[in-house]
Amino acid sequence: MTQKTPADIDGDALLGLSLCAAGRTVDGWSRLLLLAALLVWLLSPRDSASPFTTPLAIGLGFAALEAWHALRLSIDRPVFAAWARTPAEHLPAAMRAFDASAAWVFGRKSDDNGVRSLRERVEGARRLFRRQIACLAIQSISLGTSLFLTTFYAHA
Repeated sequence: MTQKTPADIDGDALLGLSLCAAGRTVDGWSRLLLLAALLVWLLSPRDSASPFTTPLAIGLGFAALEAWHALRLSIDRPVFAAWARTPAEHLPAAMRAFDASAAWVFGRKSDDNGVRSLRERVEGARRLFRRQIACLAIQSISLGTSLFLTTFYAHA
């Protein structure tokens, strides 16, 4: 394995930071869809057998899941920003210190087997971001389905 240069490390940290920042935009869209779903629910008939309520409930669940991913990414954002400013020779120690602090804060046992690489941490942020996008997509489909069913139900 080749030794990573400071430019590689900065690039990885900046990529992680960018993913975390993009998560804020996705969260904004999710909140907008949540508001639209609330309006659909408020303006729709209150018949308990209405078929549009199930997609709205599904969308609400995925909005909550998306918000969880947004929270996780918002926690990671300042960490990646700090690592982007950390000199390459101090980065492993900074990541070990972060891991120890995070283990203490979240009540987990500290993993002394080694420090995950910055690349692995960026991959974790990428997975969170992709899941957040998937939640937003399902939330969009749920709202669209609910709108379709509301329109269909109103004209039936």
